[in-house]
Amino acid sequence: MKVISLGMGQNIFEESSAVRQRQIEYGKIFDELHLVVFTPGSPKFENKKLSENVFLYPTKSKSRILYILDFFKIVKNLLNKSNKRDFVLTVQDPFELGIVGVFIKLIYKLPIQIQIHTDFANKYFIFHSPLNFLRFLISHVTLSFADSVRVVSSRIAKNIQIDPQYLSVLPIIVNHELRTKNYAKENAEKIVFLTVARLEKEKDLETAIKAFKKVVDKLDVEDPELSRGAEFVIVGDGSQKKSLESKVRNLDIENRVKFVGWQNDLNKFYEEADIYISTSLYEGYGMSVVEAALHGLSLVLSDTGVAGEVFFGNQEALVCKQRNVDDFAKAMLKLVKDFELRVKIGQKARESALKSLIGKEEYLAKYKESLSKSQEHFQKAGNIFKKNILFRYLVSGFTGAGTQIGSLYIFTDILGIWYLYSSIFSFLIAIIISFLLQKLWTFGDREVAGAHHQFMKYVAVAVVGIVTNTCLMYIFVDVAGIWYIFAQIIAGGVIAVFNFLAYKFFVFKK
Repeated sequence: MKVISLGMGQNIFEESSAVRQRQIEYGKIFDELHLVVFTPGSPKFENKKLSENVFLYPTKSKSRILYILDFFKIVKNLLNKSNKRDFVLTVQDPFELGIVGVFIKLIYKLPIQIQIHTDFANKYFIFHSPLNFLRFLISHVTLSFADSVRVVSSRIAKNIQIDPQYLSVLPIIVNHELRTKNYAKENAEKIVFLTVARLEKEKDLETAIKAFKKVVDKLDVEDPELSRGAEFVIVGDGSQKKSLESKVRNLDIENRVKFVGWQNDLNKFYEEADIYISTSLYEGYGMSVVEAALHGLSLVLSDTGVAGEVFFGNQEALVCKQRNVDDFAKAMLKLVKDFELRVKIGQKARESALKSLIGKEEYLAKYKESLSKSQEHFQKAGNIFKKNILFRYLVSGFTGAGTQIGSLYIFTDILGIWYLYSSIFSFLIAIIISFLLQKLWTFGDREVAGAHHQFMKYVAVAVVGIVTNTCLMYIFVDVAGIWYIFAQIIAGGVIAVFNFLAYKFFVFKK
């Protein structure tokens, strides 16, 4: 099997990077592995041969707008030199790269695997930015063209609701040969909190910093000596660094919070820490959390990624609600004050982390199998609705609309019922049919208990949709002067998106 991989991670160009070593290992299970990575047009990015059969190609794009064409050009050159039937395409996300991958699949007739490394169905991802909202919608289209899908956690698998036969759950491989933390002294003079993360908004490090401030203030009153030894180490870099440093200064804790930037060797930071904090708003997996657990650190986590999957609240970790500063501060303070609890949670976290890991050979075999699924399903047709929730939603919606129009005609023209009564009857029939299709088929919810509550919610969403549609039509037509047909198309699109989100996160939320 020959594999073409499209990605965005420029760390692979660093000789000592973990991602580079990981790709070299992947190359051992394929005939060829071609890695095409988005990069700016800098001379430091050059074509490289990472091993006997692993090749790296930078796009050297002059702008982010043109990089899609650069991906196409490189892939075209690769396929022109070989028999394209030998290749499988894999892309690292279902968003922009997903679009590139789908077009390559359609043009060159290649099987495609789409990988998902983040929980894009999480509400914090969807409403994080307009771009993320658009990505959420794009992903439901690109995934319908995937011949297989690989996700890094069961949480993601549950949220995206794809037919299991196309799905592989396989996290990023983690080095499990890590030493256990040595708790030398019960009454240590220093308590070190640690976070390893990109300094970006979705990691919500502002919550971690505010919670640390609350812990320090509490210790100043209750245990001044321990307070003086409290320290928060943040490993990583990103666009929020200056903002976070400013927040630290404003809270007057800059002598206690250390920003140490990116580090290739994380072992020394894990070994010197006592408590690991992750305040992410959304997470695909959480490799640094697993690494911290392998070192025996006690964990304070937001309810994302491996929380609730590998590490369960009050057992292997203290799990808090996203953005809840008080929750995090309370959990951190609890571990600071209770040495035995700190050790107990750290030990259980390590045991759980070890159980969740698989050996390198088994991992590589599963990784190859996940790509083989693409080849197996490539020739199958007519499965787009099984794989994709968005298309099932649209079909259910159109079926409901068709039912309403058809029953209105039957009641009025054939049975001779007054059209206003017919309209009421047809609406009731259509909303029941639509509800059953959305519940049983689109969202795969076959629970009978509570169905009547769901139906009432469904009706409420429909009423809100009708009111919203009316308001939008007035604004578009009477205020903005848009042609009423075009206005209805726009309003209909808005209502369709609103209804989909309402059904997913309100009506049929599991």
